Amino acid sequence: MNVNPDTITTSGFSGGAFYANNLAIIYSETFSGGGSKCGGPMGLPAKCSAGEPFGDAANCGTAWSEEVIEEIKEMSDEGLIDNVSNLVDFPFYVHGGELDDAQPPALQEMQREIFEGLGANVVKYIDEKGHTTGWDSPKLMF
Repeated sequence: MNVNPDTITTSGFSGGAFYANNLAIIYSETFSGGGSKCGGPMGLPAKCSAGEPFGDAANCGTAWSEEVIEEIKEMSDEGLIDNVSNLVDFPFYVHGGELDDAQPPALQEMQREIFEGLGANVVKYIDEKGHTTGWDSPKLMF
């Protein structure tokens, strides 16, 4: 099988988006870009997910993102993950929905802060829809 290593990307939706974010950072030598739909950043701490699932995410903010960036850089320096310099100019797409009460827009903002803090080129798009209309509704709103 012929696979061009310059075209391997990672992407995910919802819980899979969390994994896609981790894969892009941990194995940055393997991937040439990535994307995340309705997910969240690497290392989301328990304090951000208190209450209705991620109900407190907006309270984590930039200070927490900066802390995660430093932790990622330390793991890179220790050789625990691929060198974060691979993420400079790395294309990464972040998409979410304003009405998403499962993975609220605050999580996508934290992703943007982390990837940009590591040098990636991030395109963030939040539309008027959402992941779902609510836990009590089965209607998906893509």
